Parts: sequence; C-alpha cells; structure tokens
Amino acid sequence: MSDHWAQVAETEGGREALRTELENVRRNLASVEEEYQKRCGEFEAAVAERDVVEQQAAVRRRDVERAVETTNTQLAAVRVELEAAHGRLEALQGLSCSETDFSMFGPHRPKIVGHSVKPHP
Repeated sequence: MSDHWAQVAETEGGREALRTELENVRRNLASVEEEYQKRCGEFEAAVAERDVVEQQAAVRRRDVERAVETTNTQLAAVRVELEAAHGRLEALQGLSCSETDFSMFGPHRPKIVGHSVKPHP
C-alpha cells in the first residue's frame, strides 16, 4: 500500500505542477490577447487616419486640377487678346505719322477699329 500512497502523492504533485503551469499559460495568454487588442485598435486608428488623409489629398488634387484648368482657360484668353493687340499694333505701325495724329480733332477724333479708321459719330 505504501506504493499506492506514493503514487497518489506523486500524482497530486504532478497535478499541482500542471495547475501552476496552466495558470501561467492563462496569464500569458491574457497578456498576449490584451496586446493583440491594443495593436488592433492602433491599426484601426492608423487605417482611419490614412483614409482621412487620402480623402483630403483627393480634395486637394481636384482643387489643383480645377485651378490648373481655370488658369489654362485664362491663359488662352490672354493669348487671344495679346494676338489681337499685336495685330492692331502692326496695323498702326504701318500707318504714317500724319495718319495717326488725330489729336487735332479733339473729342471728335476718329476711332481705330480693327485695321481701318472710322469717323467719330
């Protein structure tokens, strides 16, 4: 019978060691799960922040595209005006000085329209 009691005592000792080890594993698992939850929260926050930054960048990109389009439109209009002014300048340069001196007419001086001189109404 002493063998029997020795086996029981040995079994009880093994069981206690397993309980202690199981508790250590449970604590470790709880710590790992806590760290996992923390990292998941950080990851979700980072993804949400990235989404906001991405949306802001898209809005800024559209604003810049519109500004470039507006600037190109304005540039085209200025080029047309510049070409027209250049044409008028060339026409005036082609006239002699006596033809372009209209100051003697005072407020009733003729208007230059395109490439021709029209009398004042």
